[in-house]
Amino acid sequence: MNSSPIYRQINILANRQRRHFDRLTAEAPFSGAQGRVLHYLLDHPDEEIFQKDIEEEFGLRPSTATTLLQSMERKGLLRREPSEKDARYKKLTLTPEAEKHRGALFAEMSQLTEKLAGSIAPDDLKTWQKVTEQMIKNLK
Repeated sequence: MNSSPIYRQINILANRQRRHFDRLTAEAPFSGAQGRVLHYLLDHPDEEIFQKDIEEEFGLRPSTATTLLQSMERKGLLRREPSEKDARYKKLTLTPEAEKHRGALFAEMSQLTEKLAGSIAPDDLKTWQKVTEQMIKNLK
């Protein structure tokens, strides 16, 4: 068993995963981080998604999420619109420009997922997901 500290392994994995996705989206008109947010929004078409949801999903601070989403707005990838349930809240709505990238983003995420999972047995992946979720809860 590798005696490397858990935090080191997680950091290396996160950096390599981020770099890999950034390479996949290098030709796209958005950054890797923006691509991950777009993928999330595209994957939840029938839900009202707010900035707070992005913060929670990606573990971002409010200021980081604000900067990221404002940049995406400037690029014409999303709009903030009043919620149908409560006009005080602004839901994130994808533009037709963002929709153009649906196929490529889903293909790239699928490729990344396949590469990450590689030859790992399904039971091992389930264990990893369970342990990782517990680690995330431990750090809240």
